[in-house]
Amino acid sequence: MNERQIIEEIRKAFGAAPATDEGMFDDVVRVDPGKGKLILKADMFVADTDMPPGMTLRQAARKSLISCLSDFAAKGATPEGFMVSLALPRRLSGRRTVQDIVSGLRDASREYSVRLVAGDVNESKSLSIDCIMYGFSGAKVTRGGARPGDSVIATGPFGYSALGLRHLLAGLRLPREVVARCVSSVTAPRPDFRTIRDIASSGMAHSSMDSSDGLARTLHEISRQSGVRIEMTTLPTDDALKELLRGGVLADAVLYGGEEFIGVATIPPDRMTDATRMAKKAGGRIYEFGAVREGSGVVYKTPDGGVEVRDAGWSHLR
Repeated sequence: MNERQIIEEIRKAFGAAPATDEGMFDDVVRVDPGKGKLILKADMFVADTDMPPGMTLRQAARKSLISCLSDFAAKGATPEGFMVSLALPRRLSGRRTVQDIVSGLRDASREYSVRLVAGDVNESKSLSIDCIMYGFSGAKVTRGGARPGDSVIATGPFGYSALGLRHLLAGLRLPREVVARCVSSVTAPRPDFRTIRDIASSGMAHSSMDSSDGLARTLHEISRQSGVRIEMTTLPTDDALKELLRGGVLADAVLYGGEEFIGVATIPPDRMTDATRMAKKAGGRIYEFGAVREGSGVVYKTPDGGVEVRDAGWSHLR
């Protein structure tokens, strides 16, 4: 398919019409920002580095939007629409492969109620999906607001994504009880965005951040920007992994993985009941796993003392 045919395929898949979807039929789109502060986010999915074995094109396209949605949720922002630039190699320009990619974008669009408003199609040597998302928020929560005494919370269990990626890339053997969930955490993640968005938008969070570069890196970023020390007292994961994996394997997967799309926040201890209630209403769960102290850095407190947590995680061009 050529560029014009691909654009027409996208218009058809999203039911676009000139009267209601201006940007799908022009080179610009106009947005009326009358709903609060305008929030913007850009994220790029490149198949050569971001698409592990076993992931389909449809899953890859869907996940490209998940990355943007995760950052929006951590800021308490509601996504309104997105633009997407597709760079396709000729071998992926056939009708069937184009439809797979478009279907993945449409899946995420419908699942999270965010509409495609405009985009571009180009040719390249590797598949690239570049998303720019916009939305609105009345709250302002940053990475730099953590205060000594805050509780540190997460909105999901860590470890599954890192283990799933190692299984797909290196053949890591996993207990059969968790292998399917580990793999789907990589290829078809279904994060709980509502809980962290509700907490961040409520004003109770002093700091909040998406954890897609790994938990350790997220905590170090909050520590650095807030000028505080973060003390972990437990690993924020669920009982299934704790029972099946012990010691360094589990700790490494929880701390230094990536692409979990879990919200991490610091809140006053007296707001834990409110946060737990919000999570329950959203069908989610709060994992309280540490506290903010005066000082700097990140430490994991154990019965034998404390272990400094390295500032490491996912990073391109390492």
